[in-house]
Amino acid sequence: MPIIDLIKETCEDLINLHRKDPTRAKFLFPSGMLSEQEARRCFAASVERGTEYRYMAETPDKEPCNFSDTGMTDTQTNLSLWSLDGEDELSKIIFKTDNPGEEKIDSDIYELLSQKLKYEYGPSFIIFLFRREMIQNKKIPEAVWFHLLLNEDSGTFRTLAQKFTVAVDKHSETCLKDDPTWKKNLLFAVCSVENGVGMAGELSLPAANVADIKNFFDDGATFLLDPDMRTKGNWQVLVRDREL
Repeated sequence: MPIIDLIKETCEDLINLHRKDPTRAKFLFPSGMLSEQEARRCFAASVERGTEYRYMAETPDKEPCNFSDTGMTDTQTNLSLWSLDGEDELSKIIFKTDNPGEEKIDSDIYELLSQKLKYEYGPSFIIFLFRREMIQNKKIPEAVWFHLLLNEDSGTFRTLAQKFTVAVDKHSETCLKDDPTWKKNLLFAVCSVENGVGMAGELSLPAANVADIKNFFDDGATFLLDPDMRTKGNWQVLVRDREL
């Protein structure tokens, strides 16, 4: 099952869970709240229903932050897809909710775009080492950002688009300085549960200029408000509420 199909199933399950109509997923949102944890659980459940991947869930490394006015919570939650033999990391997925601050988006975009290798020495000392010869024979994991929204009536994704543009442009330049041959496809998925919409778009990096990055995210923000278009630019509708 291609990863886009896993994302589609995840969006379907999140929308149905929010409506208290669990067709596949059997857990409940705690106190009716949405968080990255629920998105990760739905995604993991889709992986387990298939036969093509193994997955690894990383432990959140930041304290939860409650959004009392929206009923949503925010923690850093990552998951990676692996080959069945556990040898190759195929995709790295970051799950986010609501409207994170610029610093959180900046650090997580860098994590997705960077191809540096991480080593740990001792309990607290971490060093990042980039060596092209160590990864040139390895498959570079696909980068996936999954964003969960309660609704899009307030234009949250339009605000996010500005933050994404700045972070992607900044860290594309950083990665190109580390490796002039650097390339990356960044898959963005957005699920708005109250609007009943799931969509995805792919951004090929490095972009020709920052305007191309801005146009990509602007297209996504416009598309989310009018998903009946079915496609816009590099974005496509995966789930529409009346089709569930």
